[in-house]
Amino acid sequence: MKGDWRRVTKRQPCPICEKPDWCMVKQDGEAAICARIGDGAKRYLGEAGWVHDLTDKLSPAKLPPKQPKLPAADIAPLMNRYRTAIGSHHVRQLARQLGLSPVSLHQLGIGWADEHEAYAFPMRAADGATIGIRLRNLDGRKWAVRGSRNGLFMPNLIMRGPLLICEGPTDTAAMLGLSFPTLGRPSCTGGGDIIVDILQASPLRPLTIVLADKDGPGMAGARVLANQLAAIVPVVKVIVPPAKDARAWVQAGASQEDIETTIVKAKPWRKNGLMSQTVSQGRQENRGTQPAQIGNSYRRNEAAGADNNGFCAVSNNNQSQATSDP
Repeated sequence: MKGDWRRVTKRQPCPICEKPDWCMVKQDGEAAICARIGDGAKRYLGEAGWVHDLTDKLSPAKLPPKQPKLPAADIAPLMNRYRTAIGSHHVRQLARQLGLSPVSLHQLGIGWADEHEAYAFPMRAADGATIGIRLRNLDGRKWAVRGSRNGLFMPNLIMRGPLLICEGPTDTAAMLGLSFPTLGRPSCTGGGDIIVDILQASPLRPLTIVLADKDGPGMAGARVLANQLAAIVPVVKVIVPPAKDARAWVQAGASQEDIETTIVKAKPWRKNGLMSQTVSQGRQENRGTQPAQIGNSYRRNEAAGADNNGFCAVSNNNQSQATSDP
C-alpha cells in the first residue's frame, strides 16, 4: 500500500482538509486518506484517518480557483457579505434539494458565495463570533474558505431546554426544522471544546443528546464527545438514526414524536463505561405510545435508568434487541 500513496506537502496539500501534513493521496489521484475530516468518507482506517473517494468529486477544470488564505479578522465581514447576497430563490432551491425547511437554513445564517457558486454557512465560536465559513456547491461538494477555523453551526437563537448535537450544517437544519434546539459539529471529531465552553457557561446544563451518524467514524466520534460532556452535564444520551444521518432520517419520514420517543428510550451515558446498544422498536409501534411532553418524558426516563449507559438506535423493523459493544 505504501508505494501506491504519497504524503501531502505544502505544494500538494490534502484535497479534503487542504492541510500540508498527516494526510496521503493515492498516486493515481483517485483517493485520499484525510487524518482530519470524516465527512463524506467511504471508510475509516483508525488512526490513519478516513478514506475519501476522489473520483466522484468535481474535475480539476471545474474546481474553483485556489483562494488566498484570509486573515481571521476578514472571515466575519466576508460571511456578512455572503449573507446579504443570498436570495430567497437560493434558499428555496437548497431546501427542496435536501428536504429541509427554508426557515431552519435562515436560522443558521446561510449565505451565498457568488465567486464559488456555493452556499455558505458560518462556523461560530462559543460566543457566537464567526470564525470560519463552510461552503457547499450545487453538486454537494463541501470545503471551507481558506483561513477558516472550525467552529459550530449554531442557530441565531438557541432555545432553552434539551440540546441536540449532530454533525454538519444540513443535519443541524433538519433538527431545527423539527423545533429541536440543536448545535452542529464541523465533523465527527471536531467542535467538542466549543460545545464544552457553551455548556459550562450555561446555568441550566440541559439534558444533552448526541445524534451520531450511522457509520464507524460517526459513532466513534459520538463516543468521544459523550465522554467529554459527561464530565460537565448531568445527563448525556447518544442516539443513532436508522438512516445514515439526521437529515436522511427526516427525509425518510421521521417526525418530532419519533425522535422524542427515541431519546426517551435511550439510556443515560456513563463516562468511560461499557457501551451497550439498545435497538428500539419501530415507528409504527411508537405511534401508540404518545409520549408526554418531552421534558416530562426525559425526567421519567432519567429516574428509571440513571445507572445505565449506551447508544440508542432505531431499527427499520419491529424487533427489539440489546447487544453489547465489543
